[in-house]
Amino acid sequence: MHILAAGTALRALRAIRYRDVGIWLPNPEIDDIHLTGKKLADTGIDFRSATTNKRADTFRLGDIGTFSQARPLELAVFDPNRKHVRKTVRANLLRTDLPASALIRVDPSLWITCPELTVMLLAKRLAVIELAQVIMELCGSFSLHPDPSARDEPPRYGLPPVMSLASLADFAQVTRVRGDKATLRTACQLACAHAASPMEANVTLLLSAPPDLGGYGFPKPSLNAPFTPPEEDRPHLSQQSYALDLFWQDCLADIECESTGYHLDPLTANAQDGSLEAWRSERILKEESDRRRMRELQYLGLQVIPVTSYDLRSEDRTRGIARALARRFQTCGSTDVSDIITRIDSLAAATDRAALLEVLTRSTSAAG
Repeated sequence: MHILAAGTALRALRAIRYRDVGIWLPNPEIDDIHLTGKKLADTGIDFRSATTNKRADTFRLGDIGTFSQARPLELAVFDPNRKHVRKTVRANLLRTDLPASALIRVDPSLWITCPELTVMLLAKRLAVIELAQVIMELCGSFSLHPDPSARDEPPRYGLPPVMSLASLADFAQVTRVRGDKATLRTACQLACAHAASPMEANVTLLLSAPPDLGGYGFPKPSLNAPFTPPEEDRPHLSQQSYALDLFWQDCLADIECESTGYHLDPLTANAQDGSLEAWRSERILKEESDRRRMRELQYLGLQVIPVTSYDLRSEDRTRGIARALARRFQTCGSTDVSDIITRIDSLAAATDRAALLEVLTRSTSAAG
């Protein structure tokens, strides 16, 4: 029996979500995933059969990429004597008193660590921001491609989450796993649930991470939360409710993430469906819809700040985003942002922010 763990388990989780493989994954929105007193030791799993002595057969997951010394196949065992040393395999030692939900069955000979346990194991080797990115992906509605080398493959969107911040906190509270608890704790504090894209996750971390991690230190926003207009305004609007990308209720500020990548490339669109005209028509309709939506949100008193993926490639452009958001906070007077305003143009913070942007704009698939 093989148990995929840590980075390899993350690849497996991505494969199941990205390719819609017929394997059950928890959905915190509809499943009862609260922890019970039942342990792995009570499930009848043959712990001694878990081994690292040969390559795991992952055919049911499709291609999840190659393994090497730099990015090894990560497997879990329960018996230290089953930790066979191999150049391209990394062993993770687990305890039999883990919660019964700690493992997810792929087939009789292949299991993967659950999302919460996967995150806890990754805390041993990922930096705080990288771990927060993984948490927001698993708590969000998107998935990156399972093959770490497929950097040009677009994410898949509109998926149910497989973990919640609450389930991660509960799991960590009752579980003993060797790892960096400080990294896990800080990453959980930074992460927000309900991200619908990697860009939303990255903009959130950039704006709300503390200065010592290169962020601007704004309060954390709500992601994709429904905003319902007052009843008297609804006759003048095209929608009865709006899902706002990054929303700060106290000052009615809304950051809208606008992609300038893959799906806006007319050559890519033409190659996909053979119709440049269809792409152009769809794009015109979307732009008209976006403009109408922005007018209506401004009518309702919100300040809409558009951000593109291009903005995250420049520290100077991110300062423009931060200045606009800080001015909105300053005007509303809901939160003291004087320290944030001082830091926006601080040369001392520029190095940390450049390092953060480098992490954010690098694919989180490196975690696998």
